[in-house]
Amino acid sequence: MAEEAKKEENSEEKVEKSEGGGNKLILIIIVVLLLLLLVIGGVVAYFLLSGDNPDQVAQQDVKKVEQKIEKPKNTEALEIGPIYPLDPFTVNLKSSGATDI
Repeated sequence: MAEEAKKEENSEEKVEKSEGGGNKLILIIIVVLLLLLLVIGGVVAYFLLSGDNPDQVAQQDVKKVEQKIEKPKNTEALEIGPIYPLDPFTVNLKSSGATDI
């Protein structure tokens, strides 16, 4: 009986040792993957955020748009239509079921 108890204890210790090594391996793999994801995210963010100077890009875009826009030949399209005077009126922007913020 004593020998069987010792064998059971030894087998339990072996199982615990083997499971502990597997958990450490999984933990190391997870940490390495997280670090890899952080590095990849940093590289992507660097390339996305370190583009051309926005002011220079905006100026270039404005020049391109100015070149593409032609002045309209029909000046009637630019005229404002008739304007009618209105009496003052009230508008309720809050609906009846709304809550105060």
